[in-house]
Amino acid sequence: MRLDADLDERSVEAYEEAYARVVQARQEWEAAGRPFVLEQRNRMVGAHPLWKVLREAEADAAKRLERARVRRPGRTPVAVVQAEIGASRAEKLRLLAGRSERMQRPSA
Repeated sequence: MRLDADLDERSVEAYEEAYARVVQARQEWEAAGRPFVLEQRNRMVGAHPLWKVLREAEADAAKRLERARVRRPGRTPVAVVQAEIGASRAEKLRLLAGRSERMQRPSA
C-alpha cells in the first residue's frame, strides 16, 4: 500500500503493523470459509469471532493511518483568496458620492 510523503515515521510503523494484522486476520477468515455468523451450543446466533477480529483489525488500521498523517498547526484552510476581490467600501462610497455630485450639477 502506498502512503503519502507527509507522514510521521513512528505512526507509519504502527500502521504497517496494524495492516499486517489485517492481512493475517483476512487470510485466517478466508481459510475458514468466510463465516459471518456462528451458532452457539445453546442455539444462539452471533457474529463469528474471526469476522469480529477482522473488522476490529481493519478499524484499528484505519485509525492508525489517520493518526499517521501529519497535521499542520492552526485551522484548516477553507477559503481561497482571490486576486480580484473588488472595490473596498470606501471606494464604493467615493463612486456613489461622485455620481451624486454629477447628478446635482446643472448641465450647461
